[in-house]
Amino acid sequence: MINRNALVVFLAHFVLLQFCWMAVSLAQTTYDRDFDGIGPRVYHLPPPPSDAELLSRQIESKLAETIALPRMLSKATTLNDLRNVGNSTLNVDLLAGDKQSAEGWLLMEIDRLSQWGDWDQIGDLYLLLGREYFRIGATEQAHANLEKALSAKLAVNNYQDVMQIRNSLALMYEYDNDLRCAQDLYTNLVHEARQRNNRLLQARAQMRLAFLKAKQGHFYEAEQDLIRTVEPMYRQMRSRSGDLGRIFTYRTLADVYRLQNRHPEAQWFLLQAKEIIDNKNLQEFLPLILFDLAEVKKSSGNTTVAINEYLLADELSGDQTDDLVLKLAIQDALGDIYHGHGQFKEALEALNRFDTLKAKLMSLDFPF
Repeated sequence: MINRNALVVFLAHFVLLQFCWMAVSLAQTTYDRDFDGIGPRVYHLPPPPSDAELLSRQIESKLAETIALPRMLSKATTLNDLRNVGNSTLNVDLLAGDKQSAEGWLLMEIDRLSQWGDWDQIGDLYLLLGREYFRIGATEQAHANLEKALSAKLAVNNYQDVMQIRNSLALMYEYDNDLRCAQDLYTNLVHEARQRNNRLLQARAQMRLAFLKAKQGHFYEAEQDLIRTVEPMYRQMRSRSGDLGRIFTYRTLADVYRLQNRHPEAQWFLLQAKEIIDNKNLQEFLPLILFDLAEVKKSSGNTTVAINEYLLADELSGDQTDDLVLKLAIQDALGDIYHGHGQFKEALEALNRFDTLKAKLMSLDFPF
């Protein structure tokens, strides 16, 4: 015997389900888009972002870091130059210990040595202090301390270090894009190095001076200075320093041509630099030249070849701070190329490597 109450409940549920189904069907097929009555307006949610869209957003989010990469490479070069001046073997962090900052230890040591008049070593400590300020981005304090180092070295007639410090100051002004101050320093340095018969420093200063001319649009004059003056000076040295000088002269020439978007000439000079590296077994400089070659290929639209040279440069580079900055630039470039090719998986992998390298550099206290 059928329970009447159960039957009523069943029929009520059945009617309710039918009504809901009809309402949904009606909404899907007869929705009036012009209706403007009581109730919430109907809107359609956008589809979820695709992998390509998500990747594009991530790439856009690191645009500021990409813009900063050339300055980071320049900063790493300038820091390396500062390490080669005076007594750069002191481990300030180790000497300062856990209870004192490197800055505090240097200032106390400078004060102590001042009582003895040990100006040569005081100059070295001011150099270390200036280098530390430059590393953290305090360029005014860096300049001030290098000027103090200069005065200390002049007090003991250590002209070798004096010229090196002036070269470092010029590099720092160049890094700050103060081309006038940098040009004045390089010009004076050329004359002083010539008077003191320091041909290596004279050639270095003339090379940087030529590039500053190019940055100001004097391309032909810069090319002639590098080809007719600087390169022959290095060639006459017949030493490792001369070989390195020729490598960086060719690299500077490539930079001059890249400023003019003359990619074939830039590539030719980079290949000359690579030939010296191969012939003289200077393989530690190969990653930088391969990176430059890849940059030229990328700029000229030959991105497939550029990828191979970026990858080789990355494989051959080491784990020093300079190498990590270079690796960061490589992953940035690879990410852009892969994204442009629609290779989203590879682009995402390059982006992840970029973030990992950035974290490693930050752990080494290299400011962005």
